[in-house]
Amino acid sequence: MLRRYLIINGISTAALYAAYWAMVPSMATLAQSIRQGIDLYAIDHTLLGPILYRMLTLTGS
Repeated sequence: MLRRYLIINGISTAALYAAYWAMVPSMATLAQSIRQGIDLYAIDHTLLGPILYRMLTLTGS
């Protein structure tokens, strides 16, 4: 009974990790999509645009 539990637990854990890694984008793609979201929303905003642009240029260098 314990052996069956360990086998099923191992297979389900491996399947969940595989599904997670298939759904989660790579870190470069994730960073790029966050940057695009900031660009689309905040950089075009008249008040937040200059503030966030300055923050990004300071932290990016």
